[in-house]
Amino acid sequence: MALRRSLAGGWILVLALFVSGREAVAQKYVPDHGTFDKVVSGAASGETVIVRSGNHISSTTASLVGKTDVVIRGEVGSTIYAAAPTGTSAALRLTQCTRIKLDGLTFEGAFQSIRGVKIEPDCSFVALTGCEFRYFGHHAIDIDGSDNSITDCRSHHNLAFPEGVRVDAHGIVTLAAQRLAIKRCKSYCNSGDSFQADRGNWNNITIDDCDFWDEPIPNLTVSSQFAGKFPNPVLPVGKTSSENAIDTKHLTTSTGVLTLRDVRMYGFTMNADTAFNASALVLKEKVQVTALRCIVKDSEIGWRVRGWSNTMQCKLDMVNCWTENCPTGFRLEDAPNTAAQQIRLAHNTFKNCSDPAVMAPSSSGFYKNSTVVNCLVQGSALPLQFTKTLGNTNVPGAKGISVPSWAYTYAATDLLLKPRPRTAPTAGALQTYP
Repeated sequence: MALRRSLAGGWILVLALFVSGREAVAQKYVPDHGTFDKVVSGAASGETVIVRSGNHISSTTASLVGKTDVVIRGEVGSTIYAAAPTGTSAALRLTQCTRIKLDGLTFEGAFQSIRGVKIEPDCSFVALTGCEFRYFGHHAIDIDGSDNSITDCRSHHNLAFPEGVRVDAHGIVTLAAQRLAIKRCKSYCNSGDSFQADRGNWNNITIDDCDFWDEPIPNLTVSSQFAGKFPNPVLPVGKTSSENAIDTKHLTTSTGVLTLRDVRMYGFTMNADTAFNASALVLKEKVQVTALRCIVKDSEIGWRVRGWSNTMQCKLDMVNCWTENCPTGFRLEDAPNTAAQQIRLAHNTFKNCSDPAVMAPSSSGFYKNSTVVNCLVQGSALPLQFTKTLGNTNVPGAKGISVPSWAYTYAATDLLLKPRPRTAPTAGALQTYP
């Protein structure tokens, strides 16, 4: 019996050493095994690349091609400085990859015209978690592919002003993403949009519990880590430069579905270009958008919806949202068309907006497939389309009407998480029926 136990113990020890050896082989370190771009480009499927704490210069694109189950993780205090020159695709590029995890990485650019990270359409199940992308002169996160996710990430102060003229540098952009999930992210102070779904075949994108905003540009300079290789940018310091929090575009051949839940957007005024009409959201072209419990504040235009744009119809369900301190709260732009609008608003509050809603006329009539119910306006008169017979009011706490099933399904509770009864709910997003 003792011999059997001894043999068993020996096998356990051998197995433990074997597993330990495999783990040691499966990990590579930056800088122990070389620079970030070389270590990542040489990583094999199943390996983990760990970026040590400290500063790391990456002088060319780190490319991961045709790999699976690779983890690239940054230790606390690690920063990757993308010293690649203008014209390089990105600091990090993934092609033909699946099940890749980017965790805790911090990338800083030198305001050169390169992306932070580029996820190609042939990638799937790529997860960005706890990453930061800042000071690029192009899009920070350019992500296509299927079943990818961005969680707890930040993209900010990605700014492009060649010869003093603003150029789009988006915080997050996609052209062809399928089933993309963006959660608990912050995208702000970029010289484009916080998030743009560009003119492609993207579909089934969800944005949950995120903060998108703009603020005056501080005095930013290129880090000394770049050893003086890149000049300091010419920026409109003290001015805001973002276009929108969210902008949608799409191809005519398919419909893009976008769901917004608990997204907070504010500060879109664009005083770096006074000829530009900044707005928190621009929803247009062949998209179907559902916005639930979203907050929009302090922007020139809150919601800018082009019911018809480039002969394509935009559909919107806006439920239980709060819009405050926007000169124009909701602006519907409509080109003449034989089909009706499909814009439906329920349980929304518009506070301190001089024009709570501006509705362009439709040749077929706004109400054919559109509804505004139980919306509350504070600080100004009801817009013409906010009829009192549909429960809309500018008196806080007023009794509403029975809600259509589509609205109740979307908003069983209000923004204070208090339940809404199916009959006689209070108008507005944050009110509760007494």
